Amino acid sequence: MDERPTLEGYEFTLKISTSPYMNVWIVIEQHSKQNFAVAVIPNFRATQRRYKLLETLIETYGKLNHPAIAIPVKFFLPADGKNTLFIFYNTEGTTSVYSHLKKQRAQSEPPSLTLQQVFVYIIALISAIAYLHDNNIVCHDISSKLLVIDNDSCPHLVAYGLYQLYYTDSEDMKLLEMTVMPPELRFDFRPSKKSDIFQFGTCIFTMFSPKTLVTIESIFRRMVEVMRRGYTPIVTEMMPGFLQSILFQCWCIDPLQRPTARFIQNRLVYNIELFLKGATDQTYFNYLNKLNDNVSEKYFKSMALIANEVNLLSNKGKKLAIRYIMLQECILSVTNRNIDYTFRLISEHVKPAKDKEHIVSFFLTATQCRFLMIKEIADLFNRLITSIPQFSDLPKLFMSNFIKAIMYVEPLPDYIGAVQFIFFLNRMGVYKDQELIREFHYLYEKTPNKNNLCLPFCWFANLFYEYDCPIYQSMITILKNHENDDFFPECYRNFIKKYNNFQKNKFAFYTTTLPSGISSSKFRKIVKSDAQKEFIEYMNKKKSDEKLKVSADVFEPCPVIKEESLVHIFIAIYGASSIWYSMVTKHPINMPKEKILRKFIQYCVMGGSETIITNAMQMRCSMEGTPQIAAVYHRNEVFINFLRDTCDLTLPDKDGKLVITTAAASNNIFILLCCLQCGMSINSREPFGWTPLHSAASKGMVEVMEVLFEIQGIDVNARDIWGCTPLHVATDKMQIGAVKILLKNKNIKPNMVNEDGKTAFIMAVEGGELEIIQLFMSSKINKTIATSKGMTALHIAATKSLQVFELVAKNSGIDHTSLDKKGRSALDIARDCGNKEVVDAIENYNQKYGSKCNIA
Repeated sequence: MDERPTLEGYEFTLKISTSPYMNVWIVIEQHSKQNFAVAVIPNFRATQRRYKLLETLIETYGKLNHPAIAIPVKFFLPADGKNTLFIFYNTEGTTSVYSHLKKQRAQSEPPSLTLQQVFVYIIALISAIAYLHDNNIVCHDISSKLLVIDNDSCPHLVAYGLYQLYYTDSEDMKLLEMTVMPPELRFDFRPSKKSDIFQFGTCIFTMFSPKTLVTIESIFRRMVEVMRRGYTPIVTEMMPGFLQSILFQCWCIDPLQRPTARFIQNRLVYNIELFLKGATDQTYFNYLNKLNDNVSEKYFKSMALIANEVNLLSNKGKKLAIRYIMLQECILSVTNRNIDYTFRLISEHVKPAKDKEHIVSFFLTATQCRFLMIKEIADLFNRLITSIPQFSDLPKLFMSNFIKAIMYVEPLPDYIGAVQFIFFLNRMGVYKDQELIREFHYLYEKTPNKNNLCLPFCWFANLFYEYDCPIYQSMITILKNHENDDFFPECYRNFIKKYNNFQKNKFAFYTTTLPSGISSSKFRKIVKSDAQKEFIEYMNKKKSDEKLKVSADVFEPCPVIKEESLVHIFIAIYGASSIWYSMVTKHPINMPKEKILRKFIQYCVMGGSETIITNAMQMRCSMEGTPQIAAVYHRNEVFINFLRDTCDLTLPDKDGKLVITTAAASNNIFILLCCLQCGMSINSREPFGWTPLHSAASKGMVEVMEVLFEIQGIDVNARDIWGCTPLHVATDKMQIGAVKILLKNKNIKPNMVNEDGKTAFIMAVEGGELEIIQLFMSSKINKTIATSKGMTALHIAATKSLQVFELVAKNSGIDHTSLDKKGRSALDIARDCGNKEVVDAIENYNQKYGSKCNIA
């Protein structure tokens, strides 16, 4: 293996990697002077089976396309009796990362190699592994020696995924004693997507080693020590804490506990961006952008292609699901770094004429579950409406959907993100001040639940306070006018009390509003900025037996902090990874018991704290309810990790919600299809009888309903334990879009009654929403069916507004003199409830026409 190989027409210039089974060389083709990386595998017995395997591998790998991967282009097996296999990879590289690091560290003390350069190599390697995983390729045989760099310092992986060529016969399964393998591979060579993460960890280790690069054997010995000691600096102070945390996860003894390559990639990108904030060298950032354009679309497409794997889904349903998942994932994944690319991708896939309502729905969902990225989401929205003429009315549609939501939905905390979204659009000039004032005056007058409405008013006032704009004064005026109303809760009275302090000193507004417990706004600021040093100082001042808690606050941007919580929860939400690392290593404050720990993991999932979530999952507490949280907050990659860890999707959470019904209610088509692919029924029922269609209808999730209709075997008329169908539920929850799409479905039976004898039409009249009633009036239904108490839609309309009564009376065909089981006519009921307008209308009609079947 030490002698230089020979192959006619090629010059072997530099050996970059050596192993017992394969050498990798940099080779120059003598005629074209083109560089190749060549994997040289000796003693390759070319049986028919092996040769077929080789052809298949080359064909499969030749279709790959990624900036950090060299593509195999050809192979030779010379007929010289030596049985040496040569596999050629396209590359402009002339040296390996390993050699480059070694050379740089030998030339200078301290090393001149910057962290940014090392981060480029690390990101390239894990991005390559993640991409290979997406293509079902495992690359156990990787090292920093197989990461080749060209003259522009752009790295790419060579000679990957060839382990299948090493061991094909039983006698080859014996491993050399000095070969370091992950625990699951020591006795049986079965590479997995967890084992190459182990190898990735050793690569990071070598990149941060001292001046003399360590051997693989010493890495393994040190790794064992690290796992015994827990969180301690591994090699050098040069290595950031978040990398030490990632290494620990890569080297976890239990392979099932190792995170996926995609998960590690997300953590690395997020943390490195924070770590290099303010850096001037563009090498890293340019390379990240290059990777992003290549990887993001493939990731979105890989998420969307789950639709093709669900056999029960029709072709139309598959097309719908793929497009909806693509658009939704693009919006949910937007960051300040990828916003240009995301905008371009959405523009390519969106159908402006058809997708207006869908785009608004996806943005509203994004404001609810990406509460730390609202500004970027608003920026993306603004770009769409200014660049696509057909989308110019999206702001009006969004405001309309938002107002309908907060008029009828309880509780409201999930909508604080939408308020922030509107605020940022106001600052961008999309919504004018007076327009917002007019909308919210109207909203306040029309909303039946004034207590519910106080939250958005306080949120808006809090957001707009520093601009001294008219909208702030307008909202304060509205709140002060209702300060003494019975419905006005104490926390909002506190808001008014603090208003005088705010006028005198704007900063006092934040430090004195709704304080409780032992928490302070100073501590909140420390956690949100992930200031490790300030956190340690803060902790040192506290008593050792004092539990650190964070108080509830109606102005908290995160909608899920609704009560006083342990500091762990707050850290989880805001992804304060440096503080978390400090807390578990240097300041191990009282770790929560299992119940709180389970809640902590759920908060990690809510906030998408990818820097600490794998840590938390390794604490081995119950994961009950956590997959449901992942579905609600569209943390789909976390959900995939649950699947790989054999999470039981059939288990309900503490409220009886199933994963599949939760996904339907959250418009999460991806997780819904994953549940179906895992064997769950499309008609799975919660304890109260709700199916996924009931759940989707209750929240007005039109997109997921369209997909559900295309799934073979769905029961669109399923009843819950109260006898309500999805149409009943959508009507009861005032979900206009859901009612519209249900009434259009040819399999719907709109005249079905629940256990009270009510049709969905009667429930629509009870709700009093004119637009929903009109939908039923325009459809072919029996409008004369009475309830079990003998009440027709006209009897019920007599208790509503004059507009509702006239709409029902003129179009339902119900005799207005008909009696219920108590012997009451519509006129009697109107008199009983003091509905003077309706009474006058009926009496005037009777006086003019006498008793007729209809009021014309």
